[in-house]
Amino acid sequence: MIDFMTARLRSAVAIGAVTADTLWAAPAALAASALFGGRSSVVDQIYREYARVMLLACGVELRVRGEDALAEDARYVFVSNHTSNLDPLAILAALPRHGLRFVAKKELGAVPLFGPAMRVTGNVFVERSDTKTDLCRLEEAQRELLRDVSVLFFAEGRRSDDGHLHPFKRGAAAFALRAQLPVVPVGVSGTFEILPRGIEVGPRGPVGVSFGHHDAVDALLG
Repeated sequence: MIDFMTARLRSAVAIGAVTADTLWAAPAALAASALFGGRSSVVDQIYREYARVMLLACGVELRVRGEDALAEDARYVFVSNHTSNLDPLAILAALPRHGLRFVAKKELGAVPLFGPAMRVTGNVFVERSDTKTDLCRLEEAQRELLRDVSVLFFAEGRRSDDGHLHPFKRGAAAFALRAQLPVVPVGVSGTFEILPRGIEVGPRGPVGVSFGHHDAVDALLG
């Protein structure tokens, strides 16, 4: 009973943090975009602060490897596994020197306040079906929105239901080839144990984010 009540309390705190964090971060990102541009460093900092608050609320202890090997003035196509809604937040917090935008499912664009803020600040919404429409949207984003920032793809095109890796979509490779940007693999581990599908938050714990070293993520958590 105690464990059940503790889990419910953690989940309630996390939901409250999501609401409060979004209510300040989304308007702030919209305002910063209007004043400085959607790809500005001010928007990048708002993104990172939003991510840090969310990770703290969910009890994440972030451990990072490989970020220091990235060139500060370079743009990359980051390609990651995806098992939890915490994944993009962990990757954002693990990249203090790089602006980052996302290739996200179109449903997120319909979320009040959050969706418009994502759209205005340069994120790209796709159907996740590898259609010609998706590829055209990515090409347009490469030309117009993502000239000054890096972009994150989730390799499988969707969140894993079971925590395991599934077949990759081709959008990341096609985008990287057309944009002539280097691909950096990202391994994220530990998020599925804290926040799988649903809204119930699990026990606090470490989350590893490894850039360019998929096999090193588990070592971060040891």
